[in-house]
Amino acid sequence: MFLFGPVVLLIGLALGAYTAYDLARHWRSFWDDDIRPEDRMRAARVAFLLIIPLGVLLHEFGHALAVWQLGGQVREFNWSYLSGYVVPDRNFDTLGEWWVFFSGNLVSILLPIVALGVLLLPVGRMAKYLAVTFARLQWYYSLIGYPLLSLGGAQGDWVAIYGIPPWSLKVVIGVIHVGLILLAVWLERRPAYRRWDTLLSAAARSEVALREAAVHQRPGDPQPLVELADFYARHGDLVLAQTAVQRALALDPDQPNTLVVAAALAMQTERYTQAVEYYQRALARLGGSPAAARVAAWLGQAYQKLDRTDQAIAAYTQAIDGGLATADVFYWRARAYVRRRDLPAGREDFRRAAQLDPDGQIGQQAAKELSLL
Repeated sequence: MFLFGPVVLLIGLALGAYTAYDLARHWRSFWDDDIRPEDRMRAARVAFLLIIPLGVLLHEFGHALAVWQLGGQVREFNWSYLSGYVVPDRNFDTLGEWWVFFSGNLVSILLPIVALGVLLLPVGRMAKYLAVTFARLQWYYSLIGYPLLSLGGAQGDWVAIYGIPPWSLKVVIGVIHVGLILLAVWLERRPAYRRWDTLLSAAARSEVALREAAVHQRPGDPQPLVELADFYARHGDLVLAQTAVQRALALDPDQPNTLVVAAALAMQTERYTQAVEYYQRALARLGGSPAAARVAAWLGQAYQKLDRTDQAIAAYTQAIDGGLATADVFYWRARAYVRRRDLPAGREDFRRAAQLDPDGQIGQQAAKELSLL
């Protein structure tokens, strides 16, 4: 403990000093209302290396207050920036011991709730984002990171928090513990939060405003909602993308573009059976149009994810016969043939993929796999 504290203190102070210097250099752009990817990364460093240490200090004060509340004195108080400990001058009864160990962690669990109060204040977007970033880091570290470090090392607060009470109370503590973690996950998946997070960028706010204006101007048309879903999907927000797609499907459950985007989202979230259903419904509406060939190729990939090899080959063949005789389709059909152990057909498709795309990634991969057959 004597060595661990100074080492953590020196490392933490060095990293904190650099973070403060970097923040000072980018002060004006950091606090403006356009939160760019580099601002997000900087905010994470500020939260972890400048604000979390204050949370650690308050955590240790929580332990100290519990000691004083029980009539004891603090013999040692250590704050090593990112770690610390409190040593009381005496032993307490069982409940008192548990309270001393739990008190600091209670402070750590309550701090994110206090930090989120910033969202109610008339401050800029970065101040709110920084508060949310700190709250997330503090919450997950308090409920997952520190408990794992504590229990994994067979010492620390959480060994006593779970070790002292009888089994009935251990179960209650465990249920509450897991419930708080699940609450955080649930809150992060709420569309309102996801939308707020996405619109921190000025460019995103501008683009979403245009797309949402089109949604309001054309209330019965699913296409603006499809375009909105595509925007969210491209920015990695599948929750909002799925919400927009479901609204579009409610307007017209058989509109091909909507079905294709819904299928693509299902593929991204590994709901392959649902993706097959959407692609099949889109194909039924597209008939023999040129777009049907590409949808058939995507259907083949969905079938392949489900290990339905024969159906995947049929879908790829439909795409090729429909005019999509491209290297990627031949490559994926070759993989399906090999999966079915039809090696001659697999070799032929790998050969055609390599010929169609000799200098591209698909063609080179096809040539490599052909050489192994």
